[in-house]
Amino acid sequence: FPLVLFLLLVLARRGQSIYMQAPYPAPAAELPPGLSEVITTIYIAGIALDASERELANMLRFAPGFERSRLVKVKGRLNGFARFTTVRDAKWAIRCLHKTPFDLNDPQSSQLQCFMAKQNLEDHMLVPRGDPSQPAQGQ
Repeated sequence: FPLVLFLLLVLARRGQSIYMQAPYPAPAAELPPGLSEVITTIYIAGIALDASERELANMLRFAPGFERSRLVKVKGRLNGFARFTTVRDAKWAIRCLHKTPFDLNDPQSSQLQCFMAKQNLEDHMLVPRGDPSQPAQGQ
């Protein structure tokens, strides 16, 4: 504990942030050929079938740059998508979540698998809460 306190004081004196920073470079300003936008959304597999949108959002809300999330049920599996402000924030979230159990209290809980998504989570993909055209979860 004294060593940690010492390191925090040294960093503070140097004017450096004492908050965790991801150990990778900032995203490039130019887009690679063939891409029309920077992808800042991650794909999350291994979410428990009884999980809710709220649980996913609560799990991610402390991640730097988290903007919004969505659960999608496909072929009997529940997948999540989460959008972040920057690629750096998205990659940081992947590093933190990948291969961690979804439920720490359940030894049978599957591990989360996290990757960069193929496209961004957009506003039109979000379903408003209480939308009558969408079936209730679990149906």
